[in-house]
Amino acid sequence: MRTRGLAGCSSLVLALMAFVSACSGGSAPRPVRQPQRAAAVHPQSAGVATAVEPEPGLVWAESRVPATVVRVVASLPAVRMVAVANGTAWLPAGGRAPRGMAYPIDVSAADPRSYASVVPGVSGAMRTLTAGHVVLGTQSARLRGLHPGDRTNIGGLSLTVAATVPDAVIGDAEMFVTPADGRRLHLPPDRYVLVKPPRTSSWAGIATAMKRAVPRGVRMRLKAPGTARVLHEASAVLTSLEEKLRFGEFAALPHATAAGYLTIDPHWQASHLRTAPVPILGPVTCNRAFFPQLRAALRVVVRQHLQRLINPRDYGGCYAPRLIPGHPGQELSHHAFGSAIDINVTANPQGQAPHQDPRLVRIFARYGLTWGGRFLVPDGMHFEALQR
Repeated sequence: MRTRGLAGCSSLVLALMAFVSACSGGSAPRPVRQPQRAAAVHPQSAGVATAVEPEPGLVWAESRVPATVVRVVASLPAVRMVAVANGTAWLPAGGRAPRGMAYPIDVSAADPRSYASVVPGVSGAMRTLTAGHVVLGTQSARLRGLHPGDRTNIGGLSLTVAATVPDAVIGDAEMFVTPADGRRLHLPPDRYVLVKPPRTSSWAGIATAMKRAVPRGVRMRLKAPGTARVLHEASAVLTSLEEKLRFGEFAALPHATAAGYLTIDPHWQASHLRTAPVPILGPVTCNRAFFPQLRAALRVVVRQHLQRLINPRDYGGCYAPRLIPGHPGQELSHHAFGSAIDINVTANPQGQAPHQDPRLVRIFARYGLTWGGRFLVPDGMHFEALQR
């Protein structure tokens, strides 16, 4: 979403008219994973379950959703929205890792009442969340062994666990805090915006208004209600929580080098990483859990006599414990888990038009490897685990 200016009052008026006209076109939303909650039951039709409240639309940009876009959405009648801060904070590992190391935690922050008005399944305890308290996703709470009433220290803040909620409710982030505590944790603001239209047919007009408000040179992406895999920026890839559940959680020193590299717990490296040969590329160092699908995809490439599409001398690596270059909030690269590879690097620099053969992209997708060439900021060399 390259930024364009508001283009004057006339453009904004046209955008508002487009919204009010409630354009009804567009394809049916794709099925997505819903938060685990019971369907609402109408009191006058006992035993007859009705459909759950739909998910909101999702908007994110390279660093933050432009203020012009936020203002336009806030001005639209009957539209509910909430801007969410998101980034990495550090939870001390204590005696479970070498001294000074901590766990990188994906934390979101938003006004609890506004968030509850947009996202279905928000609990009463989350609606009334106050500073000094934190809500955990179910899986994150299990990883930490934390329960409501327990205290935890994250990013130097001592917080009391107010509640645990289904992971999907907080967009598969690990923790959710108030805006005040989000600022204390230095979470980048407006990383994504959730938008709830008054009806599904209104989305086309809302989307038009937002696109017209994007400043020139800013990339932005919109997902219609019910189409985002998770309610989190970069929703098409695994969140940090999903990476941890599948590839193992590591501790690291909380300060990256100038080049963005982290010092990872050597015990985690010894237990989760492996150097072994794979077709075409030869020996590679990846997460042990990543090898089966990587090998399966490369075997098909060979079986279809397409190995010429991958230059083994232009291989960029698999495991690399680093942050994503240019991203705010110390966002972890999937390479830090050893669950991604870079191939044909020279012809596919990050941020430029990608040049991978479509046949290669299709084979990798068949084995659960998503392609970075379709990212908001294209990364054509990059393939990472999404599905098993």
